[in-house]
Amino acid sequence: MITVGTIKGKTFIKTVLDRHILHSPPGHAIDAKVLEKLAKEGVENVEIKHREKPLVWKAPLNYFMSPEKSFITNRANAGLQKGVYLQYWEVNGNVPQSPTMAKNEPLRSPGSPLKSTPRALQPSLFGGGAEC
Repeated sequence: MITVGTIKGKTFIKTVLDRHILHSPPGHAIDAKVLEKLAKEGVENVEIKHREKPLVWKAPLNYFMSPEKSFITNRANAGLQKGVYLQYWEVNGNVPQSPTMAKNEPLRSPGSPLKSTPRALQPSLFGGGAEC
């Protein structure tokens, strides 16, 4: 039995308030164990409705397993969750554009080497410049 939402056909429906929408990274997350149960029950889509505003987000369940569209979070008050970046959700029937990267998504994964980036020069008062 899933108590955080309801299943209607092949769609899992969950109701949220502003405080349930993640800001860092921006997205919607669902308990990892709930997602496993949803997949086993044949659910194909997730629909998240805002309780107080006319907002409805929709995404395929498989987005929660996509390395480019999802993230894992383990917040103290919610436990292990998998989320989908906001940019990949259909909102009120508007299909998302195909963004290349989430705004708050890091340029590297934790523990991986830094990517090389162009270095800026700091102008010098006495000519030349220093790398920043």
